[in-house]
Amino acid sequence: MPQKKNPDIAELARGKSTVVTGELITILTILKAIPYTYNKDLQEITPHLWNACDVAESTLSIVTKMLLSVEFNEERCLELAGKNFATATDLADIMVRERSIPFRTAHQIVGRIVNEATEQNLGEDDITSEYIDNVAIELGFDKLELDDELVQKALNPLENVKMRKVPGGPSPEMVKLAMSNIVDFLNEEFEKRGI
Repeated sequence: MPQKKNPDIAELARGKSTVVTGELITILTILKAIPYTYNKDLQEITPHLWNACDVAESTLSIVTKMLLSVEFNEERCLELAGKNFATATDLADIMVRERSIPFRTAHQIVGRIVNEATEQNLGEDDITSEYIDNVAIELGFDKLELDDELVQKALNPLENVKMRKVPGGPSPEMVKLAMSNIVDFLNEEFEKRGI
């Protein structure tokens, strides 16, 4: 349907990646328990290796074209990321860290918060320490009296991404570092090969 905007290429690429993984498992299984000399069963590896290479190459090619042409409505993405409470687990983690309560209790409180907020069409900005305390009391727990800034930081998708400062993480610093590392790696490889 022309009016639909399903991410077909991304969905198909996700599916195709499993073919490559499957071929790897097949190859590793063939290699399992082979003595150190050549064995006839090694010839069974070649078709799987070439298929994995073909699938990976064609998938990367089409995904590259998709990524070069895709356009994102950043405002809408940010709005939806906040509305669906995608970072609610971090709020539970803060409850556990700040108030030393069991994760099960924090999960129960956050679950109720998300359900009620969704029913009432509330966003992340509407969840305050007072709101959390009211839910905790309704469930028979003590007030948590969390700092409102901590609550907002936990629920804000942008802040949530920024604080993921680990190698391979999504924080802007880590993404820039990964980009720099891959550029350095590619430049070294091009130099070695005289390209």
